[in-house]
Amino acid sequence: MASSAPYMHNGLFPTLDGVVNLYDRGGGEVWARNAAEAARPLYREAAALSPHIRPLGLTAQEKAALAAFLRTL
Repeated sequence: MASSAPYMHNGLFPTLDGVVNLYDRGGGEVWARNAAEAARPLYREAAALSPHIRPLGLTAQEKAALAAFLRTL
């Protein structure tokens, strides 16, 4: 995985540390790019965050270990 940067479906993160931080804080916010996108009938449902997704509360050491593990894959 370490050689396949950038990460996420849109290449948002240049490092695995960024990905780990995103999931540690419980995901990211969803923003409409423009008014037309926000007006699409299913946008509200697609942008909703599942109640099952929540912050992980990892320590700095745990995040570093997880990122190090992902770099071995």
